Amino acid sequence: MKIALVGPPLSGKTSLFQAVTGSEPDPARYHGAKPQPGMVTVPDERLDQLAAYHNPKKLTHAQLEILDFAGIEPGARTENIKQVFAAMREADALLVVLSAFDGESSEAIGAQWTSMQSEILFADLEVMEKRIEKLAANVNKPTKTQEQDKKELAVLRKIRAHVEEHETWQGLDLDDVEEKAVRGFRFLMQKPLVPVINADEPGRVDPAEALPAEAAARALVLNAEVEREVSQLPPEERRDFLAEFGIAEPAGPRVIRAAYEALGLISFFTVGEDECRAWTVEKGANAVTAAGKIHSDLARGFIRAETYHYDDFAELDDEKTIKAKGRLRLEGKEYTVKDGDIMNIRFSV
Repeated sequence: MKIALVGPPLSGKTSLFQAVTGSEPDPARYHGAKPQPGMVTVPDERLDQLAAYHNPKKLTHAQLEILDFAGIEPGARTENIKQVFAAMREADALLVVLSAFDGESSEAIGAQWTSMQSEILFADLEVMEKRIEKLAANVNKPTKTQEQDKKELAVLRKIRAHVEEHETWQGLDLDDVEEKAVRGFRFLMQKPLVPVINADEPGRVDPAEALPAEAAARALVLNAEVEREVSQLPPEERRDFLAEFGIAEPAGPRVIRAAYEALGLISFFTVGEDECRAWTVEKGANAVTAAGKIHSDLARGFIRAETYHYDDFAELDDEKTIKAKGRLRLEGKEYTVKDGDIMNIRFSV
């Protein structure tokens, strides 16, 4: 899973990148289209407790890749900026960093949000226009893909008309066939957008006053430079420093949780003496999909899933007791995986 940090120059993206990943920035990266990548471990106390019980040879937390892109100057249409937007399409969600320094008003923060949305939307429209122009010129020529091209052209024109009228993807209704026809474009406005307000005084910023309701509900407010400084301290000193600045939770876990919530992701676990591991799936995924995350053979030869929930483990603290109490369940292919499920997949290939 990849999360992109985007925003205008000097918004604090790179400080936030350092705070979350612990990586040192490479200045050369920020003059080109390629992002600065950094990996972060997804913390999960449930997995740590399971590992303490099983004492496995290997403990594997989920991983999240953070991509820090060059700043987007509003109105810039350089070839480099176009390449930046193209590279962003590889991300699964966009964290849009907005600055709130020196008492910037709610209106100013909201204007940054609107501006960044417009830049992202325009980047999508440029891609659409080029493809529409090409399809329109060739769609009436008899080719093997003529019918498919006609469908794609119709969908793109539908999307363009909606976006030009409403300046947003919200309210656009695509059926499964239409969605599949344009899936390969990985349009940016289809991705979750999470606002991150970088404020010198976070306690004085109310996202509900600065952003539309849906965006405000997702928003994070923090001081990226302070968070960066905290991340560079020895672990034993961080708690006091956080308390001094009134930070209840550091940026890393907050950013990870916001990304999971925006993408609708949950975690399930596999446990044993060899390895205890967290796996990530979308909410609503069934047992076969979860099995496929572990290995394709498990999905192909799926028989059943032996399942209990972490809450059962937290309450009873022993797998034998879990079984004796009837908490271990046998679930079939259509079972909907829950966040915190502990699963053992039975299969035959």
